[in-house]
Amino acid sequence: MLEGQCHRNTAALWLAGKLDAIGTGYCLSYSDWNNDGKQVLGWCRHSWGIVKGTILETTMTRDKYFGIVIDGDEADEFAEDEFDHEDECLDYATLFPLKRTA
Repeated sequence: MLEGQCHRNTAALWLAGKLDAIGTGYCLSYSDWNNDGKQVLGWCRHSWGIVKGTILETTMTRDKYFGIVIDGDEADEFAEDEFDHEDECLDYATLFPLKRTA
């Protein structure tokens, strides 16, 4: 997975057929630094995969998630919007193969 590329990572996994659904919205995590050099807990825009009802994080562990779950045509549109060409999606997805169990 590419660091800091949650939307793109999730889109590539969806287009590669490795997710059951996509979650998109916000996550709560320690991700920003304040002027004192301390981490700040905050909400940021985020996307994640869903496999068998479980969150598949594509970047780093998050504390909480808030958003919607999409699949089918909505997930296709979300994923395709992340890439310029379909070929790029397929090539990108091969960078991080994910084995699914039946």
